[in-house]
Amino acid sequence: LPILAKECVAAGCCVDLFLFPNQHVDVASLGHVSMLTGGTLYKYNSFQMHSDSQQFLNDLRKDIEKKIGFDAIMRVRTSTGFRATDFFGAMYMSNTTDRKST
Repeated sequence: LPILAKECVAAGCCVDLFLFPNQHVDVASLGHVSMLTGGTLYKYNSFQMHSDSQQFLNDLRKDIEKKIGFDAIMRVRTSTGFRATDFFGAMYMSNTTDRKST
């Protein structure tokens, strides 16, 4: 799944997942792709059309109408002697050329 996430980011798309499980689903593994691509995961346990359809339609509408952006760059400059060694968050870097300290 990390390879799929990297390919999606390289193609400039996010992955939104709508899950309708009736039994155990490994949400942590599936959700990783959504997290890395900037998408959203929606989960409806034991979905019942008559009672859950309005929530699903609201979530779908919200997801389609949300504003998103891709290929954003943030530069963090540090003093001499400080160097970033780790990165945390929903991001993927295809190269390390921008990772330099000045």
